Amino acid sequence: MSMLCLPLILDFTTEFLFGECLTSSPDKNAIIFLEAFHYGQADIGKTTQLPYWTVFTQDKKFWQASKIARDFVDGYIDRAVLRCDSKSPAKRRKYILADELVRITKDKEDIRNQLLNTFLAAHDTTAVLMTNVFFNLARNPEVYKKLRQEVLQIDPNEASFDELKSLPYLRNVVKETSRLTPVVGQSARIALQDTILPSGGGPSGKSPIYVRKGTSVQFNFFALHRRPEVYGQDAGTFRPERWGTLQVGSWDFLPFIGGPRVCPAQQMALMQVRFTVARVVQNFRSIENRDPVLEFVEQYRITSDSKNGCKVALIPA
Repeated sequence: MSMLCLPLILDFTTEFLFGECLTSSPDKNAIIFLEAFHYGQADIGKTTQLPYWTVFTQDKKFWQASKIARDFVDGYIDRAVLRCDSKSPAKRRKYILADELVRITKDKEDIRNQLLNTFLAAHDTTAVLMTNVFFNLARNPEVYKKLRQEVLQIDPNEASFDELKSLPYLRNVVKETSRLTPVVGQSARIALQDTILPSGGGPSGKSPIYVRKGTSVQFNFFALHRRPEVYGQDAGTFRPERWGTLQVGSWDFLPFIGGPRVCPAQQMALMQVRFTVARVVQNFRSIENRDPVLEFVEQYRITSDSKNGCKVALIPA
């Protein structure tokens, strides 16, 4: 499923950023760009885990990949400049982020950084979440059956934002997937000033703790989302029904992180996942696992997806 979900989300993202879909582009440089970007992404993931990774490895391929990515995006910036210089309103198309950035600033490096940063955050995170939903459904056929009963109640040709949002079991399946197999396994924040956190200190971990300015505070979502005191003794089990009655604190469930740097596109990502999952479940009466490895084995880059992918069989209705 990952080989189907990734191109779908990738096309949506690149059309929004650059004005065209990369996976359907005849430009061979698009494939080279994606390979280079993914290599760099994996290397950044290693550096996050091992801060001195680049010091000891001196990976020249990483810097080559970085240059390929920058040069590729620069080409789209140049095209955006040409489009914006045109006075003809007929040539103005739908919203393209590159075009809007060109209208705001002429600093090419700043535009490139903004586009690459947005691409990093958007190009595979939604696809990983979508794939993880099917990963869990394939291992829980009773959940798939219950979900199908719910989504068959809506007209596939009239599925609106409000209708999809109103389907409680679909919403809970996506939430449980985000809890048990989070797209981002861990993150960090650096203290901008000396501060005191209300808990985390002392033998019990419940006393206040002093955090010095410049300290990097790491947090792991796999651990956070499996706390039995929050999610029950079956916290390691995929059970969407728990969300029917479960009340969690705002910092106990962080699929899109939180605070000032919370993901700005979370509602769009959730709607893309819900819509795609609903349409697949409507058209296929069951899903079967085809992976001999049942447990979720993480492949960590910046996102955390299944190392084995999502090997399933979909049985047509």
